[in-house]
Amino acid sequence: MTLTYYILVIALVTTITSAATYDVLINCIPISECSELYTLALKNRDSLETIRLLRHSHCGYTPNGQPMVWCSEIIPSECKIPNGRIGTCVDFNQCNAFNGLIANENELADIQSYIYHSKCKSLNPRYVCCPTNNAPSRDMVTPSTTSGHDLPNPNNRECGLQDVPKIFGGKTTQFEEFPWTVQLQYRSGSELTRNCGGTLISNRYVVTAAHCVDKAAIRSVGELVSVVLGEYDTRNETDCIDMLGIQSCADPPVVISVENVIIHPNWNKKPPATIDHDIALIRLAEAVKFTQYVRPICLPTSTTLFKEDERLTVAGWGQTETQRTSPVKLKAALPVKNKEQCASTYKIAKRLIVGEGEFCVGGEEGIDSCSGDSGGPLMYSSQVNGESIWYLAGVVSFGPNQPCGVKNYPGLYTYVPKYVDWINTAIKT
Repeated sequence: MTLTYYILVIALVTTITSAATYDVLINCIPISECSELYTLALKNRDSLETIRLLRHSHCGYTPNGQPMVWCSEIIPSECKIPNGRIGTCVDFNQCNAFNGLIANENELADIQSYIYHSKCKSLNPRYVCCPTNNAPSRDMVTPSTTSGHDLPNPNNRECGLQDVPKIFGGKTTQFEEFPWTVQLQYRSGSELTRNCGGTLISNRYVVTAAHCVDKAAIRSVGELVSVVLGEYDTRNETDCIDMLGIQSCADPPVVISVENVIIHPNWNKKPPATIDHDIALIRLAEAVKFTQYVRPICLPTSTTLFKEDERLTVAGWGQTETQRTSPVKLKAALPVKNKEQCASTYKIAKRLIVGEGEFCVGGEEGIDSCSGDSGGPLMYSSQVNGESIWYLAGVVSFGPNQPCGVKNYPGLYTYVPKYVDWINTAIKT
C-alpha cells in the first residue's frame, strides 16, 4: 500500500459527516480551554490532519479575538455501521475492519463510500463506527450515481448535509454552512456582477426566482452567464482562518457557466398585479463536483406544510437584483406568518396581490430579514435516519423596502412544495 493511497483515505475520513444515530455533547469554547485540541495544535501544527481538524472545529472568536472551537465532552461508544449492525466508535487506525479494506486498492470507490457512511458523530473526525467483531464487512454502500436528470435522495445521504453542528448560532455562517447557496453572475458589457442568489438541488440544476432571470432582469443587470458555488466572503479569493498561527483555508469558489434557464410558464409580475409562480431553474453547462463546500439541498415533498410561527432559515449575502449588502454569507431564523393578514398588508401598501404559490415569512421588529438573497433559499431541517437533513422550503421572492425587520411586514417567498412536481418534470424533459 502506497503512502499516497493511505493519505487519500485518511483525508477522506477528516472531511466526511456522520452516519451514526446519536448526538455528541459539544461546547463552543476558547481553544485554550479545550486541552485535546490545544495540545494537538501546539505539538502537530504542521500536520495536514491537524489543520483540517482545527478548520472543522472552528466555531467563532472570543471578544478579544481568541479562536473558539467545538470541544467534545463525550465520545459515544455504540453506533451503527452502514449495513445496520451495531458497532463501536474507535480511532480509524484501531479498526481492523478498515485496515482490511485499505489493503485492497482495487475497490477504492467502494472503500471511500463505506468510510463516508461509517463516520461517527465526534469532534475528532478520525472516529469511525467499527464492527463489534472488528472484522471487515463487505456490505458496502455504493456511491451515488445521481445524474443531472435525477434529484438527490435524502434517505441515501445524497443531499441536505453540512459539516457544521446543528447547534451553531449567530448571524454569520461558517465556511461549510449551507453549501448549496449559489450566487448568480451577470455580464453587462465587459463587467461581471453578482446579483441574486440560488440553491443547488442536483449536480446540474439550481433553483432561483423567476424575477432574477426573466427579460426584465436581463435589461436591468445584464445576461446571466454563470453561477458561483462554494462562496463565503466575496472579498477574498480564498477564505482562511488562523488558529494559534496555523492557517486553514477553504477551497476557492467554483464558477460554472449557465447552459439554459427554465422559467415557470405562469410567472407573472406586472404591478399592480399578482405575484405568483416566482420560480425558475438554471441548468449548468457541466456537472458539479460535490465537496464539503459545495453540496445540494434536498427538496421537500409536495404535501409539506408549514405552521404559523414555525421558524425557517434564510441565508445569503443580502443581495437583490440591484444591490449587495454583505460580503460575508449571513443567516437568520424567521417565523412563518398568517398569509391572509400578510396579503392584506401587501394589497394596501404595494397594490400587490399575493398569489397561491407564495407564502409569508418574517415581519419581526429588529430581526434581520435581509440576510437572504433574491432567488436564494429559505430552509428547514428535519431528522432522517438520525441525522439533521436540510430541505428547501422557499425561494426569496419579494419584500418590503428598506429598512429590514419591519414589524408586521413579512417578506414573500415562493412556496417550494407546490412546485416540486414541476421541478421534477422540468429537469427530465
